[in-house]
Amino acid sequence: MGVVVVPTRPSAPTPVLFAQEGGSLHIGDAVQVGNTSGQGLRVRDIPGREGKILAKFTEGSSLQIIDGPKQADGYTWWKVRGAGGEGWCAADFLVHAP
Repeated sequence: MGVVVVPTRPSAPTPVLFAQEGGSLHIGDAVQVGNTSGQGLRVRDIPGREGKILAKFTEGSSLQIIDGPKQADGYTWWKVRGAGGEGWCAADFLVHAP
């Protein structure tokens, strides 16, 4: 029998890891959209990938955490508010604002 290679998810940069652990982000924190490779961040009406997309924030957009965290679809989700609206997004794409 041959060797089976199972693809794994690439490891995340440090800002993503602290966000996923949930220990560094809190309600009221000022954050920015990051780690999207320029694609921006979609925010949804409920925590999870099946939620309806309500808005999309560009890389570097300033946001405030207003609720969470919630766990869904293998991600930690935070509800954020920004100039373009509010909704739930995966913590992987949030970094503390400078």
